[in-house]
Amino acid sequence: MEWYYANRNGEQVKFSEEEFPQLVGTGAIARTTLVWNATMPDWQAAGIVKPEQFALGAPGGVPSPYLAPSSAVYAQPDPTQGLQITALVCGILSCVCCGALTALPAIICGHIARSKMVALTGSTQGTGKALAGLILGYVGIGLTVIGVVLEIVLGGIEMIQ
Repeated sequence: MEWYYANRNGEQVKFSEEEFPQLVGTGAIARTTLVWNATMPDWQAAGIVKPEQFALGAPGGVPSPYLAPSSAVYAQPDPTQGLQITALVCGILSCVCCGALTALPAIICGHIARSKMVALTGSTQGTGKALAGLILGYVGIGLTVIGVVLEIVLGGIEMIQ
């Protein structure tokens, strides 16, 4: 089967199914590299289409001189971790003291983190902190709106008396 990948220059490079492990091993194709073949409706990340090519000890991969042979499987670092923590902290601050000032960054960071995770893994699994930040951000906006409305109403009542 003929495959294509988008290289670093944005060019579409044609390769065969048999060349996939070699291209992964040399680093030409990474987990986030977009790949496509005639059976696919659109370009997708190689890590989603061919996750087995990126497993520890996959055939064709070049062994790293820095890693000792082991049967242990190591988890990949989460590239959205920073955004998720930012969303959560800003969401908490928006409910406790800062209102809309930190609610908007919480909502923005939460949405970006969840979108990146979907693009990388195809699911939102592992985005709990981002979701909590989103929810708290929206609650912070709601509390700010309620506070402003109460201030206007109570201020109006005070002016009447």
